[in-house]
Amino acid sequence: MHELLWGQRPPAPGVTAIPSRLLIGDRRIAEICADCLALDPADRVPRVDVLLRCLREWWRSWRRSEEVADVVARADFLQRRAQDERTRAEQLNRRVQSLRERIHPSAREVEKLPLWTLEDDLLRTETDLHRIESDRMAALLGALAIDPQSALVRRRLAELHRGLHEVAEAAGDSAASARHLAALSTFDDGTHRDYIRGDGTIAVSANIETAVVEVRHLVTVRRRLVVGSVAWAGPAGEVSPALPAGRYEVRLAAEGFHEVRLCVRVGRSQRWTNALPGSGEERPIQLIRLGRIGPDEAYIAGGPHLVGSADQEASSLVPRSVWTDGFVIRKRCVTVADYIDFLDDLVRRDLHEEALERAPQQRGAADDVPLYLYGRRPDGTFFVRPDADGDPVHHDHPVTLIRPRDADAYATWLAARTGESWRLPFELEWEKAARSSDGRKYPFGDHIDASWVRCLDYHPPGTALEMARVGEHPAGRSPHGIEQLLGNVYEMTASEHRVDGPIVAPDGTWSEEPCPFEDSRVVRGGAWGRDISRCRSAHRSLIGNHRTMLVGFRLVRGLD
Repeated sequence: MHELLWGQRPPAPGVTAIPSRLLIGDRRIAEICADCLALDPADRVPRVDVLLRCLREWWRSWRRSEEVADVVARADFLQRRAQDERTRAEQLNRRVQSLRERIHPSAREVEKLPLWTLEDDLLRTETDLHRIESDRMAALLGALAIDPQSALVRRRLAELHRGLHEVAEAAGDSAASARHLAALSTFDDGTHRDYIRGDGTIAVSANIETAVVEVRHLVTVRRRLVVGSVAWAGPAGEVSPALPAGRYEVRLAAEGFHEVRLCVRVGRSQRWTNALPGSGEERPIQLIRLGRIGPDEAYIAGGPHLVGSADQEASSLVPRSVWTDGFVIRKRCVTVADYIDFLDDLVRRDLHEEALERAPQQRGAADDVPLYLYGRRPDGTFFVRPDADGDPVHHDHPVTLIRPRDADAYATWLAARTGESWRLPFELEWEKAARSSDGRKYPFGDHIDASWVRCLDYHPPGTALEMARVGEHPAGRSPHGIEQLLGNVYEMTASEHRVDGPIVAPDGTWSEEPCPFEDSRVVRGGAWGRDISRCRSAHRSLIGNHRTMLVGFRLVRGLD
């Protein structure tokens, strides 16, 4: 037996060659041979039938290991193929994105053929990738059926389920995430212990050395995310102790400065920092001196955040992390009272024609005989009155029935009056204000109810549809106290409508020019006359240079 296994006789009585030099077999067959050659007869295999049983057991195990090795080799080959297909899909996706930016939706069919060809290639590649990954899973499960205790197969299955769990978590698929985490826990040999436990850390710095950080748990109560107990507190710039993977509210404060709040998601074994998504360059959070932010304004600190939707719901952007610089946003949209102040100021400056041109005009008005929403006094100033259908118009209704050029004129007027650079928000600024930095689907969490927002589903059957006042629906506030980002009226943005949104640089930063008034622009947020599916922070729609009862606006300003 020794000569068959090693190619030579034993080197000395009672001694066998080193197992690593076996010509065939494994350590177990070497141990059987050593038992047969023991110097003390009492230590040897006692009878030939016992030896035969040991050899049969070894042979069955050896055959299983050989079969398993063949199957695992195929699974490893499929893994390499999957990686190649994934790389190809990423390259095709970049080319598709580039072409989409260059080809306008109005282009002729012949001009779109190269794009369609690339999109078809991308779809085929993604289909092949899913098939290959399914084949890999089937191969490994087949190997496990051959040898349920194979450490190699269990290790490969643990690696596979960890990768699938990461994808599911990134997509927000809680059911798949739980399923793959349970499988990972079953197959793990300790390699992924830290990942399964899910601890992470938070480290944020500020532009003020004396700033302190407080980290609080975010918990779900009645389907809303609410702030819970303190998880950690310490100086800005320090790394928190280990925290369970999940969502947190981070507060930064320093004497003489406004408190900054942001909601973050800590991934498994991840350190959350305020860093550029593409380069990892960390940037301090900017604190603003007291008095620079009014009570009706909210400060959205610059930082990384998620845009788009993994399930590609209607018209949303492709999901990705971007960096948006800090800005201040009005907690409420521009109201009828606000806009009448603007119109009345035009009148007082003897700009009567401009005031009439910019005044809300009701749907169905003839071009030559405008049907104005507001009434006018003898001195030319404006007042609210019921609309053409007899429905009441209130001072605290959102202003509607104006064009983007009118909203822009209001922003310019307010900027001159206040000395602040008010403007329409770009769509990624609007989305960050609605979703914070933890990627929530709605301002209040990952669930929505029709009683929280003014939408079509809010109205019981048989009741008239009506717009809400800006103070209604407090359940729909964002973590920053911003009112009615979803529902009631769509909100204009300064972003030109492009299928793939603004161009994002490799480090996650982006920049845009304001949309020309004659072009279609993005509106966000849903409306009182639209169903609840439109009331999603990632949902995008568009408006041209026209008036509608469903669209209003709110303003933002940069940090000058």
